[in-house]
Amino acid sequence: MAFEDKYIGFPPEIRLTHLIHLVAFFGLALSGFFIHNPLGLGALAAVKWVRFTHTVSAIFFYATFVFRLYYAFGTGDYVNFKLLPEDLPQAKEWLKYYFFLRPEKPVQRKYNPLQKFTYYTLITLLLLQAATGLGLYFKHDFPWVLAIMAGLQSVRTLHFFVAVILTAIVGLHFYLTLTAADQRLRKSMFALGRIRSRD
Repeated sequence: MAFEDKYIGFPPEIRLTHLIHLVAFFGLALSGFFIHNPLGLGALAAVKWVRFTHTVSAIFFYATFVFRLYYAFGTGDYVNFKLLPEDLPQAKEWLKYYFFLRPEKPVQRKYNPLQKFTYYTLITLLLLQAATGLGLYFKHDFPWVLAIMAGLQSVRTLHFFVAVILTAIVGLHFYLTLTAADQRLRKSMFALGRIRSRD
């Protein structure tokens, strides 16, 4: 997806999947916290509901993840994620901007280099999280999966730390959206229609 002359922002399908992704993430994070530390839940029925919430949230989360990959390749949007020779030196300038060491925002394409690096990191982490999550969920059916990953406790630990990293990335995303993102782009993510570029 490239920005058009008349409009700026995100198409409806991206806004919808972004919203579903957000809700599903919080469902995963909150239910995952209670699964990690279930002592406060009390009744066994509550534990079952938390596990159910975690499973359903994971289904929606990864469905939107797969859709976003399909959308990227199906529409040609993937070209915006390509790493370019100038990305590495530009990344330094973006770090200066984010740490208030330069006053003006560097010139960027649709995504700046740090966003690209973050997206590649996210894809790797989400695939790893899916593998460890499925390994934990089907631990009795596919014990060889746990064996490959050095045992049940290692998988639990890895799943937990990846969840912490993902939560930190989401927190950083919120912060940068509120402090550094173009106001028109931010508005377009929640608007019902496209935002005119001259608004």
